[in-house]
Amino acid sequence: MYNSVGIASDNASNESYAREQSATVVMHGNTDEMITNIEETAKGRVVLIFELNDKSFEVLFLENGGLVRDERASGTALEDMNGNTLTITGKEPSKAPKISNGIVQSLLMPVS
Repeated sequence: MYNSVGIASDNASNESYAREQSATVVMHGNTDEMITNIEETAKGRVVLIFELNDKSFEVLFLENGGLVRDERASGTALEDMNGNTLTITGKEPSKAPKISNGIVQSLLMPVS
């Protein structure tokens, strides 16, 4: 309703609307394979499927993809994290949709 100050509304004058979506993924460790995978992932846009506490699944960044930014922590003390934190951000036209457990399981099946 606050179109004059630029806050998103479903009845904006140009009919546009966007929802901010973000996710943080913490990956412990720092192997050569992990570094390569993170670098490849950060080159493009990603879609993220995640599991909620109620065991249902949702898909973030489905239409426009999310941009990945990574930050490395080497840890100095024994209890410090040694790994990578990925921050994924993007804008989508709607909330993250639900996805069935069957689809998720079929995506996780090894290819023979």
